[in-house]
Amino acid sequence: MLDSIEGNCVFTPEQVKRRMDTIQQRIDELSNQISVLQEQISEASALADEIMKQHQKILSWADIYDAAPPEEKRMIASYIVKAVTLSRGYDIQVELNISETQYLNGMDLA
Repeated sequence: MLDSIEGNCVFTPEQVKRRMDTIQQRIDELSNQISVLQEQISEASALADEIMKQHQKILSWADIYDAAPPEEKRMIASYIVKAVTLSRGYDIQVELNISETQYLNGMDLA
């Protein structure tokens, strides 16, 4: 590059400058991509922490539930179970306060 600036090279200073500008533009694009990826990593980490907390909470509820008297078992069940719907033909639907995906993802993190 120094040879080009001094005029001792086949490339003109303008050609070198264009190439350097192109490289600088690519560096800027990559820096932006790195910033976006770092932000996504932070968001994913926060989500993983939240899932892990929910998983630990469920596990602690399970331990408490095993040793609890009937009144406490009802309270724990009412926390975990959001709604129960009964319909004809003995069809029962149970909606929980945590999704199956959240629970299974939490298990993978443990």
